[in-house]
Amino acid sequence: FGQHKFGTRSLAPWRQWKDERRGLATPTAGMARVRHDAGMVARQLLRLRLLPLRRHDEDAALEARDALARDNFDFLLDYIPGEPWETYLRRLRDQSRGLNLAPDRVPATFLAATVGEKLVGRISIRHELNNYLAAHGGHIGYGVVPEYRRRGHATDMLSQGIIVARSLGVDSVLVT
Repeated sequence: FGQHKFGTRSLAPWRQWKDERRGLATPTAGMARVRHDAGMVARQLLRLRLLPLRRHDEDAALEARDALARDNFDFLLDYIPGEPWETYLRRLRDQSRGLNLAPDRVPATFLAATVGEKLVGRISIRHELNNYLAAHGGHIGYGVVPEYRRRGHATDMLSQGIIVARSLGVDSVLVT
């Protein structure tokens, strides 16, 4: 195993099994043959990403806010209806830096969850906890737009959110 006429290439058996399970490689006649799977390529292109809200996200974000309002979920934290979108984006940037916070607020990073060009949810990552958040909110709050639920997006958002929280210096993440 691992040797073929084009040179030596050693893959550990577990790596080969893992690659085969993921559809990345299938050994054929002693050689690894890459399988081009259109489904795999589509999944890679449509991977969930956490990004700050941008100017062109306004319409999608307001639609998501309306969709989640039916579930009594505040999609756009601290958004004031009718305010200029740039003002809201500036407030989010300030909150992530700990600037101009209300006395009951903590620094927090607000990120949009996107798949391709679709806004599928949002996550808010608090850099520290106050007494209320320690009991009721935790470090991470997130929500998925109803039409995109039951596709694993919440799991992906939480996994990536924990990585972001750790990069912000949160050693032990509380999710309530």
